[in-house]
This record gives sequence, C-alpha cells and structure tokens, in this order.
Amino acid sequence: MSKLPALKVRATKMPSEERKVLIARAAAKLFAEKGFHATTLKAIAVGADVSEALLLKYFPTKEDLLAASLDACRQTTFFASLQELLPTEPSTKALVHAVQVVTRQITMTPKSSDRESRDTVIRMLLRSLCEDGEFATLMLSDLDEKVATFFASCLERASANGDLDESAPQPALAVAWMRIQLSLAVQAFQLPEKSPVGYGVSKKQFSDALIRFQLLGMGLKGSVVRKYLAEE
Repeated sequence: MSKLPALKVRATKMPSEERKVLIARAAAKLFAEKGFHATTLKAIAVGADVSEALLLKYFPTKEDLLAASLDACRQTTFFASLQELLPTEPSTKALVHAVQVVTRQITMTPKSSDRESRDTVIRMLLRSLCEDGEFATLMLSDLDEKVATFFASCLERASANGDLDESAPQPALAVAWMRIQLSLAVQAFQLPEKSPVGYGVSKKQFSDALIRFQLLGMGLKGSVVRKYLAEE
C-alpha cells in the first residue's frame, strides 16, 4: 500500500487588524517609557516583533502610531467602565455612582494586565506633560467630549434640584479639577509597586475618603453626599 503524502501545515498569518493593535500597544508602552520623541520606529518594530517595512506599511509616520496608541488606550477596562456610564440619565445619583466607579478603578484595581494597560496610559500622560503635551491634549480632549460632559450635566441637574452648596464652583471647573487633575495625581502615586505615600489606612478607606472629597469639592451638600453614599 502506497503511503499518502504528508500534509503540509501552513502557518496561519495574524489578521492585519490584530497585528495593528499589537503594534499600537507596543508603541504605547515605549512612548510611556521613553517619550514620543526619544522612541524610534526601529525600537517599536522590535517591541512589536515585526519588520520596519511592515510597521511602515501599517503606520507611515510616528504621528499615525501616536493616534493608534490613543485608540489602544481606549480599549482598557478603565475606559470601558467610563463608557458604560455615559448612557445613564444625568442626575445627582448618577454623579455619585460615577465618581464611585471611577475612583474604585483608580484606587483598587489589582496588579493585572488591565492595571498594566491603565498604568501605561498614565505614564504616557505624564511623559507628554513633560514634553510637548500632544498626547495629553489628545487624551484629555477625548475625555472632555464624552465623560466630562456627562459629569457637568450631572452637576447642572444637581444644581437644579438644590443639591449643590452655594459656594459650588462652575460645573466645568469642578470636573476639570476633580475628575482630571486630582485623579491623575492619585494615579501617579500608585505607579510604583510600593506607593511613596503612606496613607495609614486601607485601600478601601482611602478610596471612600477620596470619593467624599471629590463630591464635596464638586459642590454637593454634605447631607446629599451622605444620603447617596448610604444608599450605595
């Protein structure tokens, strides 16, 4: 009996879109570690395990890679949780819940692939702020268009319901300060394995205190904050 010819197994190629995502993530990690200007296309190609020719086929310029890195950052669990909040009807209760969700993500996410992806975004933001601010501008404007608008709408609804203190800042200012600058500072101090700041309390206690601080800083009355936090 004659033997059947051996079947040749062809290596399957990675789909183009999947390859582009991997390249974008590799670029994001390098941008976070070295900064945009110090990162070369060659280094990105090595990090993504592709040839420079293939890299340039997908992304002709570093600016294209920066935009793709921004898209890759949007795919993290952290940003997904923000997107889930957006369809909610703006209200005082929705504001309290949103602040809780975001703060828990910032302060209590364990070390994992999701945490690593989120930390990469923070490092990119900090790097960008130390350089030309281009990535930070792209990322924060993206958040402003979606998340910040939702928070501001909640604050306006809270004001209409009489839930804000008379000394409450303008909604846009409150959101810019509490939701962006404060959260960025808190996340930056969590980047090392061991935080350089000793809070003297558990992560849960710190998270709870930060939630109250933000809600009061946005202008909600103390009685309103206590009411909705008790419900949660």
